[in-house]
Amino acid sequence: MNAALGEDCLRELQGACWRGDLDQLGRLAHRLRQAAIGAGAGAFGGLCRSLEAACQKDDMRAAARLVQDLGPALSQVSGDPT
Repeated sequence: MNAALGEDCLRELQGACWRGDLDQLGRLAHRLRQAAIGAGAGAFGGLCRSLEAACQKDDMRAAARLVQDLGPALSQVSGDPT
């Protein structure tokens, strides 16, 4: 998966989360999920799908937790040890 795309999208997700914008979170999670699936990162794509589902259910608490989980998961997918 393109690490730059993932990092940019993660920053956008964090901003949308901070604003409480579930619609934007859902759109970004969908975009990131598509990129992950295309790159063969199925587990990461599943995490993005869970975020989409939380947004559809208007569950901000679950969405915020999932956004936090995406950072470390993205590092694993992109091969960044941080």
